[in-house]
Amino acid sequence: MNSQPGDTLPQIKAVLDASGLAYEVWPCDDTLADTASFCAHYNVPPSHSVNAILVRSKSDPAQMALCMVPATHRLDVNRTVRKRLGAKKASFATPEDTRALTGMEIGGVTPIGLPSGLAVWVEASVMNLDYVILGGLQVRNRSDEWIEAMPIDNTFVYNIGDLLERWTNGRLVSTPHRVLNRSGKSRFSIPIFCDPSSDAVVDPRDFDPNADINILPPIAAGAYIASKNRRNFSHYDAAKGQV
Repeated sequence: MNSQPGDTLPQIKAVLDASGLAYEVWPCDDTLADTASFCAHYNVPPSHSVNAILVRSKSDPAQMALCMVPATHRLDVNRTVRKRLGAKKASFATPEDTRALTGMEIGGVTPIGLPSGLAVWVEASVMNLDYVILGGLQVRNRSDEWIEAMPIDNTFVYNIGDLLERWTNGRLVSTPHRVLNRSGKSRFSIPIFCDPSSDAVVDPRDFDPNADINILPPIAAGAYIASKNRRNFSHYDAAKGQV
């Protein structure tokens, strides 16, 4: 293994680069490769964390397959997987076998960048999940770091816009955000914006009686939004002038 701990293996990066899709490497601590530790530290629901497990037959030559199964399920090696391999006996591949075949360490195996000919079997329940951790919303914190906004079961994630930050005198913070698509498939994002009536007065004293209105004077919501749009899309006006 030539890569340093925490590095992305060259074959994985090559596949991602060749896909033509936008992606970002999510740095993870190698010491947290254990599923329970990973989920607890990175706030990933175990039900949506999928393990990649290499299984081999005990025949000669050995038949192998990489099995994708949720962390909440047990892989049925001795019945389901063994039968699919067409073998009398099967077992988990050893760390040495896994490293030799995939170039990856147990705990860090991925279905991306595998050698051709290696079967990848995905448990049906994975396909029925409403989402899996392959990519999604990120926000930039005050340390200027992009962090994952991990989904939490039965919840919604609301992004605070600049208008609400102003209205609450900074109690609710508007954060830069983005959505990464690591799924390998087309994805459509449909934003829904909730704004007050255009004549509603945005007064930070509504939420903070001690707000200094000399710094943030009251303003009509419509006027504020219009001014933001003019600033954010001024490049379109400049482009029109060049036609």
